[in-house]
Amino acid sequence: MNFLDAVGAERAERIRRAHERTSQRIEWLGDPHLPAEGSALAGDDRLCPEWSTSKVALQGLISATDHLGALLESVLTHTRPVSQFTLARAALFAASCTIWVLSPKPRPDRQKRALSLAHEDFRQLRALVTDIEGGAMAALLTPANAAATRTYVDTQVSKIEQIPGFEGRKPNDSEIISKAAEYIDPEDSGAAHALKLLWRIHSGHAHGLGWPQLLRQPEIVASSPNILYQRVKADPDAIAQAIDSATLASDVAFRLYEQRSASPHE
Repeated sequence: MNFLDAVGAERAERIRRAHERTSQRIEWLGDPHLPAEGSALAGDDRLCPEWSTSKVALQGLISATDHLGALLESVLTHTRPVSQFTLARAALFAASCTIWVLSPKPRPDRQKRALSLAHEDFRQLRALVTDIEGGAMAALLTPANAAATRTYVDTQVSKIEQIPGFEGRKPNDSEIISKAAEYIDPEDSGAAHALKLLWRIHSGHAHGLGWPQLLRQPEIVASSPNILYQRVKADPDAIAQAIDSATLASDVAFRLYEQRSASPHE
């Protein structure tokens, strides 16, 4: 039985629609989509055009869509017991970053959140350059290139830190997920709790931990009359839940971007 047959007709149709929508979004993201003049996002971008709010938000959309697309394509071929949850985790988090940046109504809140993600990007790049220099991977960067990259990164970090409204590093990943979940489900109808729970489970898979498997009913296999072992199998229902969570977050993230970047005259 293939994946779509295993999850039932209603869910299968929902996944087919998500696959089609994601494919269309991949094409949409292939072209520049600047905020319309006079839009909320266009106003946000004036604070720091080089590392604008819209650029940070689009970065989340690109990552979420690419990971979700890979997840949807893979399950239509073959289900896997662990790796597909990692794709769902990446899509859920990237979409949540966009939601976290764009969801506040006050402009200064959107701007400072975008700046914190841009700052984190450069902080991570600076750490990478530091790790490479003088180590076994030093051949990846010549001394001149390493110095130039470090200078560029330091300049950008300094520039961001001097912008009015910048308040420091981004919150941890779980807090971003939590804030995004609360925006998606402000009435606390159960969706927010489910998103946070699934994020934790997906993270367990992504980090190579075994505890997520304990939530499932294992298949007990006899290797001899007296020796039993557990075999991990793909769980179509759990994978479908993962797809639902990543799709929901991506849909909300795109809707927010469209709202914030739309012309006020439309």
